[in-house]
Amino acid sequence: MMLQEHYLTSKVFVAGGQPSFTYVGREFVGAHQTLEDHVQNYLDTGYKALTVTGPSKSGKTVLCRRVIPKDKGLWIQGGEIRTEEDFWTQVASSLNINISETHTQTDSHTVGGSFEISGQGKLPLVFEAGGKASSNVAGANQTSKTIVTARNLRNSALKALEASNIPLVVDDFHYISREVQKDIVRALKSPIFDGLRVVLIAVPHRAFDAVRSEREMTGRVDQLSINLWSRAELSAIVDQGSPLLNVKFPSEIVNDFLDQSQGSPHLMQEFCSKICIQNKIRETTDIEAILSVKDRLSFFKEIAASTSKPAFDLLARGPRQRSDRKTRRFKDGTSGDIYLAVLHALSDCGARSKMTYEDIRSSLRNILAEEMPQSHEIGRVLVNMSKIARDKIEGEAVLEWDEEETVLHIADPFFSFYLKWATQ
Repeated sequence: MMLQEHYLTSKVFVAGGQPSFTYVGREFVGAHQTLEDHVQNYLDTGYKALTVTGPSKSGKTVLCRRVIPKDKGLWIQGGEIRTEEDFWTQVASSLNINISETHTQTDSHTVGGSFEISGQGKLPLVFEAGGKASSNVAGANQTSKTIVTARNLRNSALKALEASNIPLVVDDFHYISREVQKDIVRALKSPIFDGLRVVLIAVPHRAFDAVRSEREMTGRVDQLSINLWSRAELSAIVDQGSPLLNVKFPSEIVNDFLDQSQGSPHLMQEFCSKICIQNKIRETTDIEAILSVKDRLSFFKEIAASTSKPAFDLLARGPRQRSDRKTRRFKDGTSGDIYLAVLHALSDCGARSKMTYEDIRSSLRNILAEEMPQSHEIGRVLVNMSKIARDKIEGEAVLEWDEEETVLHIADPFFSFYLKWATQ
């Protein structure tokens, strides 16, 4: 059967970007509306800030980009903001605001002698009190003075933002330090009350940063919480993409992909794209192709290698290199210190999103070929790993140890996936 339209695989299955053909409209839990309906309803109503929160790689940015494309909103990346000035400079730049005013003042009077212009045709600048700079040209009977006055960056950016009547979206808001968040939210408070739409995208445990930063925002923040994807939602990616490329995913492969995806649409898109490329399907095929995975272990290990290796290596290294750290033998014939042993134990647990201390200790028994480390040693390693994940790994912490509840949380589905496959 000849298909009328041809599509590129890279446009159908989009890993890490904004999918179009395989975008899945998810329903808002507990309500008869989609997630994008919730965002659109906020835009239609306003007078609050909207926080969109969810686990890493759960589709927060993709959702907001669907409703607020880059040409319909002002997007700021939280990871690029170190100071409040960084924030307002990005706003001003995005709105093409000139943050300085220039005017020329001419004074007529007799001045003897000649004049010259120095350096590449530019006037020599004379800095004056009050943040002004002037350039003087002395002629026979007049002095021309060009005065440059800096505007207030924050006020200028805010006025232009309100006048633009477009939403402000701050992606990865949690990457901004608490002190800078406080200054930004405080400045945005009044414009929000006047109708400016502000969307803050963050991880779940930072959902209320806007309120913590500015107490008067209490009651002025709408929250949209996004969960990891269900198997049915992830299956929709396959269902929508396969007919466009004229390919068939066998049910056992789809189920395997669902099992390994960690509830992440990003990983599911990655699996679908890779299996197509492995089967030499780079665009729509004229004859239906049945897809297959030749070597399952290699398939997943290759994808894992490109995900969280830097984070794994930092955690395996521990808080510092120590020559006296005891090397332990593993049952698979390899060896390593206690930090590597704990990471292998997390893999043995199935790299679940939540593991108890007893789960980890039981898995250590499965992998170690010698005596178990003491309880306090295991606890110290988990505390140190949590600190490394928070302080030394760029981006969202991949894991967090709750010492009080004795539970380890793995927040990043990519890290869970890496643990499961890279250590095999």
